[in-house]
Amino acid sequence: MCEDYAKEICGWKYDEEYSIYNLSDWNVVVENGWDLAIKERRESDFIAILLENQLIAYGRLTKVKEKAFIGIGLKPSLCGKGFGKNVMKLSIKPPNLFVQSHTNLVK
Repeated sequence: MCEDYAKEICGWKYDEEYSIYNLSDWNVVVENGWDLAIKERRESDFIAILLENQLIAYGRLTKVKEKAFIGIGLKPSLCGKGFGKNVMKLSIKPPNLFVQSHTNLVK
């Protein structure tokens, strides 16, 4: 994932029940050295999910010791509309299959 997408994600603000997923502002993410701000981690662990060249979601798949962790995030305007399952599927696909299937997100 590129830095521009990471910055955009930090600007996503969720309301009500989804507000727990609000990230800090980009400057705070950088100051704290969170993985999203570290180029090598961002490029190896995170994927940007685009629809018509617009960032609509992201996924993260990482391994710590012998455990794998996965996470996803949707653009706030898409929350609660049933897209999470498809974003999760895209997040765990091998990279060479991801590009071929990303257009199926909203079908």
